Amino acid sequence: MIKTVIIGSGNVAQHLITAFRESGNVHLVQVLARHPKTLEQQFPDLDIITDAASLAEADVYVIAVSDNAIGAVSSQLPLNNKLVVHTSGTTSLAVIEKFLPAQLSEAEVEAIIAKIIAETGASGIASMGKVMGLASAQIGGQSEGKVISGIVKKLLA
Repeated sequence: MIKTVIIGSGNVAQHLITAFRESGNVHLVQVLARHPKTLEQQFPDLDIITDAASLAEADVYVIAVSDNAIGAVSSQLPLNNKLVVHTSGTTSLAVIEKFLPAQLSEAEVEAIIAKIIAETGASGIASMGKVMGLASAQIGGQSEGKVISGIVKKLLA
């Protein structure tokens, strides 16, 4: 089950709370709300907090505030190296970029993949799936999938 925290108390946050509670795959751990009164009335059994310093541990943190507040809200969150997403369709990911893991250079990715290939004895394009799986697991969110894929193809060719 995915442990989730919602940050926000507006319409989108309320819909997410309802959807997550009805889902069998999401455990809503906590809600951080600037205006908790509405949520407390609708969802009296929720753990609703108003202080970001009290955020619980979760697998994913969903920022569900107005588009123009995402930057200000995210700058107050102590969530480095956590999975943080926002619900805006118009706001760039740059506003929450500080939460993303540091990206590896292509040379670093290539060195990791070369080591995986050497350790597994992989050869030829038929081994691509195996190498991709191992590389993706080891590199995690530190490089884009297309970069990893391109390097795997190059080294297995």
